[in-house]
Amino acid sequence: MATVTTSDVMELKGGETRLDPIIRNNPFPFYRALRDKDPVYHDPGIDVYLVTRYEDAVRVLHDDVTFSLEHGYQDRYANGHLEEFAAIMERDGGGFIRDLTLDPPAHTRLRRLTEKAFTAHRVKDLEPRIRQIVVDLIERVADCGECDGVADFGGPLTAQFICEQLGFDWSEVGTEQVAIWTKAVLDQIGRMQTREQMLENAQVMCGLQNFIRRYIDAREKEPRED
Repeated sequence: MATVTTSDVMELKGGETRLDPIIRNNPFPFYRALRDKDPVYHDPGIDVYLVTRYEDAVRVLHDDVTFSLEHGYQDRYANGHLEEFAAIMERDGGGFIRDLTLDPPAHTRLRRLTEKAFTAHRVKDLEPRIRQIVVDLIERVADCGECDGVADFGGPLTAQFICEQLGFDWSEVGTEQVAIWTKAVLDQIGRMQTREQMLENAQVMCGLQNFIRRYIDAREKEPRED
């Protein structure tokens, strides 16, 4: 188990893993120790290499041949239960998009579709609405007299903005549901979920896909600007 002192300095003894409850609760001393002593570190608990120095991370991100998703990480998606996960998505949801775990140029084509929603012109058009959401949240906090910065402001702001970007009815979704969807998606690219958690998260993602499908069907029947 990791050793962390009150001064937030961690001593690496070998075999440390992000699965350690102490590290999961406060990973930053672990990351600092890795940067200083072992910047390319094999985590035995999750069986991945952690690259913690900026220059090394840039090299990895820009070399999709040596550090291929398609030939390295794809079989780790859903924590090694890729085919079972994909079968659930095909059966109960809207399918599994394998391009998410592919290298350029396949991944680049998919990414360019989403980039259109975040051009400088598009973001500027969104500014008045974002400001209004911020004002509404601040006024709600002011009425209470105190708040939790993440739960009462940061979380709702992000969740509502994402929903409006996607054309969802915010009153139908809410912050908690967005958080549930987000966790289920992120857990698939992590290495810390069990098979049982994968099965549960897969059903959550199917629910998200089916929810989106309703909006797609509605737009096909009655097209709008979004």
